[in-house]
Amino acid sequence: MVLLPMVVAVMGGVPLLFASEQYSIVDLGTLGGSASSAYAINGSGQVVGFSWTDTGEAHAFLWQRKGRTEGQMIDLGTLGGIYSEASAINGSGQVIGYSWTDSGDTHAFLWQRKGRTEGQMIDLGTLGGTYSFPSAINGNGQIVGESTVASGDMRGFLWQPGANPGEGSLVDLGTLGGSESVAWGINGVGQVVGYSTTGSGQTHAFLWQPGANPGESEMSDLGTLGGTYSEAYAINDNGQIVGKSQTESGEVHAFLWRPVADPGERNMIDLGTLGGTYSEAYAINGNGQAIGYLETQSGELHAFLWQPGTNPSEGNMIDLGTLGGIWSVANGINGTGKVVGQSLIASGLWHAFVWGPDGGNLLDLGSLGGSQVYATAISENGKIVGGSDTGAGETHAVLWINRGSSRESLPQSNQVKPLSTGITH
Repeated sequence: MVLLPMVVAVMGGVPLLFASEQYSIVDLGTLGGSASSAYAINGSGQVVGFSWTDTGEAHAFLWQRKGRTEGQMIDLGTLGGIYSEASAINGSGQVIGYSWTDSGDTHAFLWQRKGRTEGQMIDLGTLGGTYSFPSAINGNGQIVGESTVASGDMRGFLWQPGANPGEGSLVDLGTLGGSESVAWGINGVGQVVGYSTTGSGQTHAFLWQPGANPGESEMSDLGTLGGTYSEAYAINDNGQIVGKSQTESGEVHAFLWRPVADPGERNMIDLGTLGGTYSEAYAINGNGQAIGYLETQSGELHAFLWQPGTNPSEGNMIDLGTLGGIWSVANGINGTGKVVGQSLIASGLWHAFVWGPDGGNLLDLGSLGGSQVYATAISENGKIVGGSDTGAGETHAVLWINRGSSRESLPQSNQVKPLSTGITH
């Protein structure tokens, strides 16, 4: 989901003076153009996203600290076309995204360091068609996503890294009997989730698990909440899966699927809606806390946090509310239960928020002086990334740092440094 960017003036590195005075906002700049946006951050504070360049192209970037007081935005280049975008980064600094090729196709890529001053953008190719797109990467460098096959059908894929850096293979995950599938999430042990068409023409969530030996992998149908449709979006290292499913009555509800030892116990739990007819969950942390959005009884759409109870089949769905408007969306959650996203305020503008594990109201994160802002991801140590309008009307990638829990110096300037980008097919 792409939502508009937000509000309230602040200079890079200067603590905010209103509701979010614990947070400082850092303008990550651009690659020479007028707009940039940040989508993901790892535990080392490395940030990825995309930025317009001074030549009118859009390129994926990696932003990282350079010393105690400076930051550096690195142009990751493209696969030959004029557009690329980075969407995720793992703890080792491996970046995934997509890029146009010189022939105009869209291909998934992996970018990784190659020495101290160079990087390599690797074309992950396709499963025989002209399109591929990555969804997630784990700490082992395994990547999942979707790709067309020669017939034009879509298939979920797993990219397995090879023995040498830059080498790997694209694996077709197959289907549940139908013609298409899409992979959305992967955990640390290589379990993959997504959705697939079935032989009867329905769409069901799946769990794909690697076998002990090559060729022994298996795609399992996770079923539904009584209807004909389900999708799985994310899985944690405990094998807990979240997504959405049609119920027997035709509504769509968020679900939690978890492994169970008792054959008579149901794997898929309906997380409910808090009065409306729709909800979906699309992220889960290692503690089993899930986020998403739901329809309230009054018809508003609100971000939620689902908190597991002492009984694995029980939990509490918490309406995170809004910043005064009728909509809010949760985009990220870390291991401590902090949630980030954006919400409409009473005037109809989007503002970025953080919600803490202790409950309470959403906290407005502030802006670079413009009218709209969004938060896309949060690291394990509580750093938040997203985008903010500036006072000049541009949109820039930003980093928020909680000054109440961090003594580190803020980056005060940004530098653009294109790296040598080797394209590997």
